[in-house]
Amino acid sequence: MSDITFYTRETMENVPYNKFFEIFSCDKWSLYHYVSLVIDNYKFAEKKKAHRTFFNTLDDINDNHGISQEVRNIAQNLVKRRK
Repeated sequence: MSDITFYTRETMENVPYNKFFEIFSCDKWSLYHYVSLVIDNYKFAEKKKAHRTFFNTLDDINDNHGISQEVRNIAQNLVKRRK
């Protein structure tokens, strides 16, 4: 593997897709806001991966009973809108 390929791969893997959920309060979460933030700020971010990560994270939040019901309700509503 060339140095460039390694760097690109490493950089692509370092896009902090999940940071959004730590930075923004749950009342600010939206797919549009999430994808815009990731794509606009990270050169190697992938829209398809951003979509997948957004909804996988919401599913994880829904399944975590250690998270408040309010946050889980917001996550659940966002997942429902996807369908």
